[in-house]
Amino acid sequence: MNQTFFEERTIVLKDLFAHIVSKFSCLFAGMALFAVALPVFRYVRQIKPFMIAEREYALGLAGDVPPAVPHFSILFFIVGAVIGVILTAGVIAALYMLNGRLKTDAELANIVPGSQVLARLRLTSQSRNELRAEKLIYGGIRPSAEEEAKLLEARLLMTCRNRGITRVLLGGSLSEEQKKAIAPAVEQMTKNGIELEQIGNIRTDPHAIYKLEKGAGIVLAQTESVSTYDQIAEELYTCSRQELNLLGFIVFA
Repeated sequence: MNQTFFEERTIVLKDLFAHIVSKFSCLFAGMALFAVALPVFRYVRQIKPFMIAEREYALGLAGDVPPAVPHFSILFFIVGAVIGVILTAGVIAALYMLNGRLKTDAELANIVPGSQVLARLRLTSQSRNELRAEKLIYGGIRPSAEEEAKLLEARLLMTCRNRGITRVLLGGSLSEEQKKAIAPAVEQMTKNGIELEQIGNIRTDPHAIYKLEKGAGIVLAQTESVSTYDQIAEELYTCSRQELNLLGFIVFA
């Protein structure tokens, strides 16, 4: 089922918020910096007028009331902390959204109407902050790599059966760790009479291009924060030119 625009944007925003919250150390540093910098800036600006007023008071030129001594304001500490968090979060969000690299499953799944993310295989360990952010935003921890591998087997097998496909090409530059992660899916597909062949990067590898077969199913493997949307667009263009049946994507994180 295709997601509506609102549903897609909601998922994108959730991923963005999770990313911002996971950068807790950066947010804390920005908060601490501005919490100190703002009252210090205010204090420094008050020093010179205070010194002038004090001199005038000492000379009897400013009446009988001594000038108020500058002091650090708790209110400015709080305001500075809030400004620091907001500005830091804004910078994190801008860098995240404008780097041109793969960020969310929602964006990837909606590049082509009807396409799907067959699995999101997280091979790198998550930091404590990332786990907290994921639980806070999504209400729980996403499936593990092993659980996603099982989902990949089921989704890929059902997709092939529904479309009558017996040969599947897997395009993308895969590391040994990534190949190991999808090995159970390859084995399961073979047991069910469906050939799943890893052909390599169809953008840069001539041998991979030679293996493209008209009408065959193809799954494109992408890596979060590495694959760019320009590269994905090139792969999709190649698939359309070769009249391949795009079954979906595998995302490695």
